[in-house]
Amino acid sequence: MRRPMRFPKSLAAVLAPVLSVALLGAALLPISATAATAPQELVVSGQSHVELRNFIGSVQIGEAPGRDYVVRVVGSQAGMAPEMRDGGRLVVVRWPTEVATVHSPLAPQIGGWWFKGKVDYDGRRYAIQRGPQDVYADVTVLVPRGARLVVTQQFGQLQANAVRAGLRLETMGGDIVVAGSRGG
Repeated sequence: MRRPMRFPKSLAAVLAPVLSVALLGAALLPISATAATAPQELVVSGQSHVELRNFIGSVQIGEAPGRDYVVRVVGSQAGMAPEMRDGGRLVVVRWPTEVATVHSPLAPQIGGWWFKGKVDYDGRRYAIQRGPQDVYADVTVLVPRGARLVVTQQFGQLQANAVRAGLRLETMGGDIVVAGSRGG
């Protein structure tokens, strides 16, 4: 017959406060800046040509089931959202005003002498430093069949899958992957 394991009272007295403090400390830690926010969605109707601008993140492009463009943004910080401009012909991913420096693993590729680690986006100048990516806006765009989409992104991957629309995809740093698509 096995007896349950028992700890000396002195060990339990030492461990209980330590574990309590550790658990309380973990509960009080701030949420990481890289935790994604709730998706922000924008529907653009009545346009046959839309331009999308994003700063850093990924852009996934697919075909819309209807005649409207659908733009969804999941950002690393609150305040990142798609914003319609120019009557719906331009969609800009708005970044929070408190962000001034962005860390990116792409920094060695973009930190050359020609722009000295500074990048302009949406009327603001951002410093780019090497490091794990800490601020991003991942975007999904659904494009109506036969329509046109221009995507300009500073850094990150652009990917289009099974889209029958005219696409122009531009990025300063990152891969562009197109599969199963054809112009519209």
